[in-house]
Order: sequence, then structure tokens, then C-alpha cells
Amino acid sequence: MTHVNCFEPVEDANARILILGTMPGKESLRVGQYYAHPRNSFWPILGELVGAKPALPYKERIQVLRSVGIALWDVLESCVRPTSLDSDIQNATLVSNNFASFFSNHRKVTQVFFNGAKAEEYYRKYVFPFLEEESIVYKRLPSTSPANASMSYKRKLEAWRVVVGSRGDKRKEVKHPVSVGMSPLRFEIEERFEITGRGTAVVIDRVTALPVGKLLHATVIRPDGSRFSVDVFKEWLLRRDPRPLEKEAYVLRDVAKVEVPEGSSIEFDPI
Repeated sequence: MTHVNCFEPVEDANARILILGTMPGKESLRVGQYYAHPRNSFWPILGELVGAKPALPYKERIQVLRSVGIALWDVLESCVRPTSLDSDIQNATLVSNNFASFFSNHRKVTQVFFNGAKAEEYYRKYVFPFLEEESIVYKRLPSTSPANASMSYKRKLEAWRVVVGSRGDKRKEVKHPVSVGMSPLRFEIEERFEITGRGTAVVIDRVTALPVGKLLHATVIRPDGSRFSVDVFKEWLLRRDPRPLEKEAYVLRDVAKVEVPEGSSIEFDPI
């Protein structure tokens, strides 16, 4: 069986975004570079989004990422994995990276993007329950691995554009748990449900200090950048099982589900 270890993170003091994979694949480990497989779409996508083009030397691509505030790392520090597939990782052997230390040393990071479902799964299970940091917004993106062949490059690229949009997020200086009285709070909408006669309920993957049952004012931001104002009520909390995380749900009054497309976010006015 092959025991593998991850790379050191690509980072600097100005990092605001962290992109997490699971564990470097065999080709990446062979050459000592993140996302080195020639059919992995990570560098073509980042090339289009921020200029870290595959044609550039690896060191220059890394410098481009640092210059725009993007850090790279993997969820796992080490594991036994006979192939490059995440599905072949032997869970009993995995060791996660020290994210408590990372976030303590990178207080400007408020956005974490998972490169694929397995990266998110391992982070949620082996990292998140042991973190005290609550000012971070998480979002899973489609895996750029060639194993994710069912999704076209164009669709992957469109999904990854959110990384560019998040670089100007006004929450980048947040260092403490979100609470009432701060500047506008913006969160990704994970789920949407239309409620006949009332509007649309949206779910965010966060717990805030916003009050239940009180009329709140918010702005919905669609993936294309368009936005609209809406009155909302915080309705209920849902316990995620088996993960020790919570979600919150809000009813958008008199808003149809079609008006809130997948990939939208919601920003609450200060109260």
C-alpha cells in the first residue's frame, strides 16, 4: 500500500481565499506540484479566472495566486491510498492538516472553497468539529480532476467563477463570529423551497445571531451579479446529521423560487 503526504500550503499573509483539495494525485506527487495531471482542469480554470495560465512556469502560477490572495492546500496531511482516486483513500489511515494553526496565522481568510465533494466530506468530518473559527464561509465546487468527466469544462469554469467574485468580499477583515450589529452579512444559499402563499425559504450553512421571527431586510445576489431587496424572516434551525453543524432558514416574503436561482447568495442589512 502507498503512504502519501501532502505538500506545504501555498500561502502568504495576505491570503483571503483558501482552495482545498483532498490529497495530491500521483502525478502531482511525482513532480512536486499542485494539480500537475495534464488533464486536470484546475490550472486552465485559474488561468481564465486570474491569469495563472498552464503555459506559465509553475513558480509564476503560484506567484499569481499569491498576488490575488488565493492560498492552496489539501485537507489531508497523510493517508494510505493505492491509486490517485480519493475513493481509494483508506479512512483508518488518514491524518488531517492543522487548520486551527493555519487560520490562526491567516486571519484574513474568510472564504474556503473545496475542490470536489471528498475534500468537503473529509473537512466536515475530521476538521470542522474541532475548529473554533466561525467567520469562514464554505462552498463546494466541482472537482477539477479528470475523474470528474461527467461535467464539461465549460460547466466547471462557470461554477468556479464564484472564486473571482469572492475576492472583493467586504467580509475579508472579519475575525470573529458573525453577530448582530456588524456590517452586512453575506452567505451562500444552499437550498431553496417555495412555500405557497408565503414566498421562498432559503437555507444557509451558518449559524448567526440574527433573531428568529423578526422582520429583517436583505439583498439577494444572483450568480449573474443582479440583485434585489427583500423582507425576510428567520424561521428555524436544522441540525445536520451526523455532522455537528447547524443551518438556518429564512423565508423571503412574496418571492418565487425561480427568482432565486441556484448559486445565489443573501446579504443581511445590519440591525
